[in-house]
Amino acid sequence: MTRTFTTFVAPTVFATALFTGTAAEASYVPEAQRILDVVAQTGTKITHKTCTGEDAGNAGFYEIHSNDDGKVTKDELTVCDNNAKGRDYLPTIKHEAIHVAQACQQWDADTTGRTDKWLRKQLKENFGPKAYEKLISLYDKDHVDIELEAYGMEARPTAEIIEVVKDACAFAF
Repeated sequence: MTRTFTTFVAPTVFATALFTGTAAEASYVPEAQRILDVVAQTGTKITHKTCTGEDAGNAGFYEIHSNDDGKVTKDELTVCDNNAKGRDYLPTIKHEAIHVAQACQQWDADTTGRTDKWLRKQLKENFGPKAYEKLISLYDKDHVDIELEAYGMEARPTAEIIEVVKDACAFAF
């Protein structure tokens, strides 16, 4: 069984204005590293690379694969360094961390405990009034709820993302 969830480069999907200015940009790396440290504790491999080919437009993606016996053969969060930079870096890390939490909960689209209404409101506030329509046009119907949760959480504080991952993946902590 293979599950891959992708975060596209924000400017091509949504107009984002989460952070501005060089002082804020300087804070991206330590904030993101705090999240990545927690994700790594779940056993997920973290990879930073230049993404090319079919991944050329991605800011990041999370993959988990298992064999027929249910044994996980790949559990990896990839950050596309050529695309997830500046103000796109931290939201990409948050988005993919939510996918890690979802995987820990067997892909429960309610991993964060947020209602669909709340997540849609966050999506609208973070990305604009047509964000949900754009989201459903980009993903298969089976993945919309999972992606709604991940996109809806991108603007939440780092501490909240860390708490979601720790709660969802409690077996690792």
